[in-house]
Amino acid sequence: MTIKTLFAACLLFLSVPVYAIQGYVDVNTGAPGCSAAVPDDAIDDYTAIQCAIDYLDTTYGGGILLFGAGTYTTLTTLQVNGSTLLMGTGPGTTVLNTNNTDVGVIQFNGDAGGLPDWYAGLRRISIIGPQSTSSTSAVVRVSPKVKVTIDEFNIWGGKYALFMDGVDGHISNGTIAAMASSGISLYSRGANWYHRVKFNPYAGQTLQQFYYLASWTAWGWSGIQEEHFVHCDFTGNTTSGYPISIVANTGIVTMVGSVIGGHTSVSTATAILFSGMEFGGNIVSNSRIAITASYGVNGTTVSGQGARSCAGNIAIGC
Repeated sequence: MTIKTLFAACLLFLSVPVYAIQGYVDVNTGAPGCSAAVPDDAIDDYTAIQCAIDYLDTTYGGGILLFGAGTYTTLTTLQVNGSTLLMGTGPGTTVLNTNNTDVGVIQFNGDAGGLPDWYAGLRRISIIGPQSTSSTSAVVRVSPKVKVTIDEFNIWGGKYALFMDGVDGHISNGTIAAMASSGISLYSRGANWYHRVKFNPYAGQTLQQFYYLASWTAWGWSGIQEEHFVHCDFTGNTTSGYPISIVANTGIVTMVGSVIGGHTSVSTATAILFSGMEFGGNIVSNSRIAITASYGVNGTTVSGQGARSCAGNIAIGC
């Protein structure tokens, strides 16, 4: 058994999400017919990385693309059309960036023929887009209906750190933070689960918002649009005064054990459910909202035209 085969077997034994793994490639040696990517040389690695992604997507429908420690540069947005996982050695040691070029780093476009349980994704890696306050790009973009699993990660930079149109994905244990002054860390028109994710700025910059939920009817879906957040952090400075804004008329947003540092605005939604929260500002909701077992750090008032249900809270006036 070769070292790489043993490594892949260990990944399976340790229950690492492998998303239909039938193949794997070490980007530092390259896939068949592909050149190797060399970290830390500031030379564009796009061709080598995209070639390896395409090999996994077209040959197996997906797999694992391994990145050794170091910084890899791509000056063109990488396209993941199957169920390929990009996996590094840790978000502090493996970095994929644009060297401040104002382009996205990765776009996830498909899940290998639409099979329901196959996911593309990122693990143990930092994805860093342009670091300009006037950036216009989305660092990571997930196309409509696409499923992704993202774990142990940083996604930093751009106007949108994560532009999410995907559904049924799971994003956990990381940081999602835009850089542009008009930026939004998570711009969502999807429906996914977020667990232990920090959306606040990583370098003290001021953003427009940390989370904005728009309707998925923009890309053609209807029905209930469910977003779930557990133990997440939305604190820091915003130009809008509202770290969170919800304008999806079919949206049901559930937040549990999370922190919102400023005000919350709900224009349109089916329902908003908060439990075990810490609020640093007030809440204005024109939709149905329920708040339980939560605390208003500075004294929180809930207003707006929506029906309200509040119970077991401290320093929150409904």
